[in-house]
Amino acid sequence: DKLRTDFERRKSEVNAKWTLTPALGITQLSYVETHVNPYFATLLTPKLGIVYGFAEHWSLGISAFGTAASLTASDPNVSVRFLGLNARAGFGFSTFGARRASWKTNLMVGGYSLSMFVSDRSMGFDRMFGPQLVIAQQKIIDLDNSLSAYVKYSALIVGSNISLTKREWAGGVAYSRVF
Repeated sequence: DKLRTDFERRKSEVNAKWTLTPALGITQLSYVETHVNPYFATLLTPKLGIVYGFAEHWSLGISAFGTAASLTASDPNVSVRFLGLNARAGFGFSTFGARRASWKTNLMVGGYSLSMFVSDRSMGFDRMFGPQLVIAQQKIIDLDNSLSAYVKYSALIVGSNISLTKREWAGGVAYSRVF
């Protein structure tokens, strides 16, 4: 079981160090605001994340992302861009027991800040922030390759109250390769 031995060795190395993750993704935006026509777009979104694994199952991470370009938009006369920051603490564990250590689930809690920039100021928000909950599933294919998926729920702080009805749902999939 050389792969398992190598995987466990690599896992212990990763859990005790910093990990930098640059990414480039596609965002499918469906934005709905009261008294404004819904806005739909496909955006090119770069992201940079850094995670510190400080114990076997625990990690801290921050990430920043922004809109680089709009690929499609329901209103081509309106440009929409986002700039965001996430900070999270997480707990990771093998999902299917010790025999299936190549599957890992991460439960993360933290906070976010997000700003929206609209060319004609017809909609949007500035400096939205609040708590977030993220659930991620990762499949380690081999020492250098993995697949992952996540779902994120972000509540909005309105005044001094957390609103569970004003929120953001997000999700994504990724293929990762260690170089």
